[in-house]
Amino acid sequence: MKNEDNFLVIVTGASRGIGHSILKNLSEMIPFSNPVGIVRGTEFSAILGVQYEIMDLRFPENAEEVMERIFSFISPAIEKAVLINCAGVLTPLTRVTDTAVNELQTTFNVNYHSPVALTAAFLKKTRTEIFKERTVINITSGAARHPYSGWNAYCSTKSALDMFTRVAAMENDDGKTVITAVAPGIVETHMQQQIRSSDSAVFPEKEKFIKLHHNNMLRHPDDVSTQILTLLRDDEFQTGMILDLRDLIAN
Repeated sequence: MKNEDNFLVIVTGASRGIGHSILKNLSEMIPFSNPVGIVRGTEFSAILGVQYEIMDLRFPENAEEVMERIFSFISPAIEKAVLINCAGVLTPLTRVTDTAVNELQTTFNVNYHSPVALTAAFLKKTRTEIFKERTVINITSGAARHPYSGWNAYCSTKSALDMFTRVAAMENDDGKTVITAVAPGIVETHMQQQIRSSDSAVFPEKEKFIKLHHNNMLRHPDDVSTQILTLLRDDEFQTGMILDLRDLIAN
């Protein structure tokens, strides 16, 4: 995607963290984009120039309606579309035997079912010949591959999202579609605050994350968003890939 391209960028989790940072930095890094932020409610710091749509991701059945609203107001000149599924929840932080089914349902709806539903609705809306390129970026985690005690819901949902990414990419291997998942590393967000205040009896590795924070080893959301937007702008994403941004930093 080149700077002169006029395209749509839809971001979930737009009220804070990586999602908010992507929208904040989008106009500077990729001018002429049309940004849409999906948020849960109305209490957030809005970014000038961003169109917002409300969707509570605990209810994935609303995904098609939200996509219908978004695509009803976009310019007919737009030929490229991007969906970035950033929203996610860590809780419940519990051992398997102490986890309530209703808590699991919420985590699976936010972390897995809603990204799946939004992706499906997005792909339906962009499958016409009008759209020359379309990209889905799912924000995943190293926890999809590395088990943590107390994180059974989070690890499982992120692992499921990774496999969904690969299957969706396989099914949409049409030359115009890129579907990928990106693990950003350990980022200073609200989720990290939850980790540092969690119960050590449930999450024995808590002290490791406290030390990372104390030693300023956490990534800032702006660093992550800049890296993602650079890869997007320069057409570096490959469909079906599960990418860990820390590997790029190491290289």
